[in-house]
Amino acid sequence: MLYEFFIGKFSSIRILYNCRKCVIAMLKYTNGRNNGEFSIILNKKIK
Repeated sequence: MLYEFFIGKFSSIRILYNCRKCVIAMLKYTNGRNNGEFSIILNKKIK
């Protein structure tokens, strides 16, 4: 039971970390596209 809980926790943390990397890449892309207005909005939501 406890073992499965830790496995689930670890995999969800890893997924979140990967999502964060994708979001940061997206922010950099949108930042170059339109003066960073969109990326600033997203940045505030993340923090």
